[in-house]
Amino acid sequence: MQARRIYLFCLFTLGLLFSLVCIYPPKAIAQSRTFYVSRNGANADGLSWTSAWNELDQIDWNTVQPGDTILIDGGSTDCNRQVVVSNTSNTPVPVNCGMVYETTLKPAKNGTSLNPISMQLASDPGRNGTVRIFGGRSLPLPYCGQSGYTLPAARLRGIDGTGVSYVTIDGTKWSGIMMYGHYEAGVYLNSTSRNITVKNVEIFDNGRVHSDPTQNQKGVALSGQQITFENALIHDNGADAFASGGGVANFTLKNSWLYNERQHPTQPLEPFNECTHSDGIQIFSGGVQKGILVEDTIIGPGFMQGMILGDHLSCCVATIQDVTIRNTLFVSHHGDSANAGLITKYESSINSAPPTNYTFDRVTVVRDINTCLEAGQPADNCQNATWRNIIIHGSGHTITNSVFYGGTYLTVLGGPATSNNYNYGVVDENNIAAQVNPNFVDNNFSGIGSGFADFDFTIQNPSIQSAGSRITKPQDLFDSASPQPSATPVVGCSTIAANQGWINNALTAYSSDFTSEFDVVPLTSSMDGVVSLSNGLADSYDDMAATVRFNTNGQIDARNGSVYTAQSIIPYATGTRYHFRLVVDVVAHTYSIYVTPENGTERVVGTNYTFRTEQLNIVQLNNWAAFITGDFGSFHVCNFTAAPLDSSDINKDGKLDFQDGVAIIISWFTFGSTTYDQREDVDQNGIVNALDFGRFIQEITGL
Repeated sequence: MQARRIYLFCLFTLGLLFSLVCIYPPKAIAQSRTFYVSRNGANADGLSWTSAWNELDQIDWNTVQPGDTILIDGGSTDCNRQVVVSNTSNTPVPVNCGMVYETTLKPAKNGTSLNPISMQLASDPGRNGTVRIFGGRSLPLPYCGQSGYTLPAARLRGIDGTGVSYVTIDGTKWSGIMMYGHYEAGVYLNSTSRNITVKNVEIFDNGRVHSDPTQNQKGVALSGQQITFENALIHDNGADAFASGGGVANFTLKNSWLYNERQHPTQPLEPFNECTHSDGIQIFSGGVQKGILVEDTIIGPGFMQGMILGDHLSCCVATIQDVTIRNTLFVSHHGDSANAGLITKYESSINSAPPTNYTFDRVTVVRDINTCLEAGQPADNCQNATWRNIIIHGSGHTITNSVFYGGTYLTVLGGPATSNNYNYGVVDENNIAAQVNPNFVDNNFSGIGSGFADFDFTIQNPSIQSAGSRITKPQDLFDSASPQPSATPVVGCSTIAANQGWINNALTAYSSDFTSEFDVVPLTSSMDGVVSLSNGLADSYDDMAATVRFNTNGQIDARNGSVYTAQSIIPYATGTRYHFRLVVDVVAHTYSIYVTPENGTERVVGTNYTFRTEQLNIVQLNNWAAFITGDFGSFHVCNFTAAPLDSSDINKDGKLDFQDGVAIIISWFTFGSTTYDQREDVDQNGIVNALDFGRFIQEITGL
C-alpha cells in the first residue's frame, strides 16, 4: 500500500509539473523587450521611435512584462541646471530644453526580483536631453504670507508608484528626469510600493505653501518597502523634501542633495517656505518602522530639521529604528526656523518602543555657532540661538568618526558606543566627542539665496584625523557620484587596489534571510582579493562574515567557517565580469554562493557555508567590504545590491522557479500537512495544501 501511494504521488507530481510548465512557462524563457515613449511618436505599439507611445499615460501596460525596458525621449537639449553655489540657480527651467510630458508616469505592471521593469532616459543622440514631467502649474509656489496669489490648476503627481513592485526609474545622468509644478508631490509612494528605485532625478517646485503645515505637500511622498533614491536633487518644494505618514521599511538615500535655496523676499535669512516646517526627511505615524540608510549625501541648507524621525503626538505616533547615516553632511541656514540636524521625537509614555540602533560614521553636522554660549552664558540663557545639533533618544547607538559643530546641545542618549568624535561651539550633554575646532576651509556662506551653499567644510585642524564627512561641499558630491548611462559597464563600480586599505559601504541592516548580488571584474591575475558582508565596518579579516575570494591560484572560492573552499574549481580571467549571488541566512549564520562568468552559465561556489568562525554570534549584516592582501592586484566591484529573500523562494536558493513548487507539493503529500518549512505555508493559515501551491503559482507568474 505504501509503495502504491508513493507511485501515485510521483505520477501525479510529474503530471502536474508537466502541465504547469506547458501552461506557465518560466519567466526567464521570455525575451525582454524595449519600448519607446516620445511626444513625436505615432502612439501605436511602442516598439520603435516611430510607433512610440506619445505620452506617459499612453503606455500600454498590458504589453509590458517583467524584464522589459521603456526608453523615454528627452529631446536633443539638456536642461541640467547643476547648482552653481556662488550665486542663485533657482531660475525657471529653460523653455526650449528637453522634452515635456504633461501626464503622470504611473507604472501598472510589476517586475520581479530577477526581472525588474526599467524606465529610463533614452541614450540615443538627439533623444538624451532631459525628460521634463510637468504638473501644469507654471507659476512658482508662493512664498509664506504672499498675498494675491491664486493657485493654478495642476496635476497631483509626477510619478505615482503605488501598488507596484520591482520598478526602476533612471534619468541616467544628473537631473536626467525632472518633476515640477505638481500639486501633491513629484513622486508619490504608499504602503503598497515595493522594491522601487529612482535615480538621477531633480524634484522641485511641487506641492503647495500654507501657514498650516497639514495643508502642504512635498517633493516625495515616502512610504513602502525597499525604496531607493540615488543621485537625486530635491529642493524648494512646498514643505519637506521627503515626507512620510508611515509605512517605511528599508529606505535608502545615496549620493543625493536635499536643500532649499529660494529666499523669502521679506525675511532674507529664511527660505520662501519657512512657515511650512520644511524638513529634509520627516517620518511620522505608522508605529515602529525599521531600516533607514543615508550615505554620501548632503542635507541642507534651508531646512527646519535635516531629519525628523518619529513622533509622539497622539495623531501620529511613530518610532524609527535601525538607522545608518554614513559619509553625510548636514548643514543649516542661518534663520530662526533652522532648528536641528537630526531629531528623534519620542515620549516613553506614548511611543510603544524607543528608537534603537542609530549608527553615525563619518558624519558632519553643522549648525550656527551659538554666540550666546561663546560669550560664556549658561545654555538655558541661550534659547534664541539655533536649537539642537542632534538629539537621539533610546539606546544601542554607535557614533564614530563624526564632527558636530554649532547648535545649543548635542544629545545622544542611552550610553552610545563612541570613538574619534569631535565637537565645537555646542554643549555636549553626553560626552560623546572631544572639543576641538575643526577650522573648516570655508564656513562663510549665506545659507539661502545667492551663495546659499558656497561652503567648504574640509577640516584643516591636524588634530582631527579620519573624521567628518568626506563630502564637504557640493562639488564633492557631483565628482564622487557622476552617473553614467545605465548601459555603461562602470555604473556603480568601486575600484579596489593593493595598498588601498579596506573599502567599506553601508547596507540596510538585515537580520534574517536576504540576497545580495554584485559583479566583480578582476584586473589582475593571481591576486588575493576578497569581497565580504559584515556587521559594521571591516578593517581586518576577522570582521568578515560571508566572503568570496579571488585567490592567488587564479580561482574563485569562499569562506566556510575557518577555511576557504569551493565545491569545484572555478578559474577567473582578467577583464571578465563575474556576477555573484549570495543567499544569506543571518539567523542560521549560513550562506550559499553562486557565480556566473560573463557569457557563461551559473556555477555553485558553495551551499550552506558557515559564516567565518569569529562572526558566529552576530545578529545582523549592514555593510559590504573589499580588500586586497599584499602589494599586488586590483579589481572592480559593481552594482552591489541587497534585498530581503522573496517569500515565494521556498527552497531559499535566491531564484523563483518550479523547484519551489515541488517543495510545497512534497510537504503537502508526504508530511500530512503538519510538518513543513514555514515558507511553504504561502497563505500562512497553518497548513500546506493545494491553496498554497496555487498562491505560489500566482505570485511567480503575476497572473
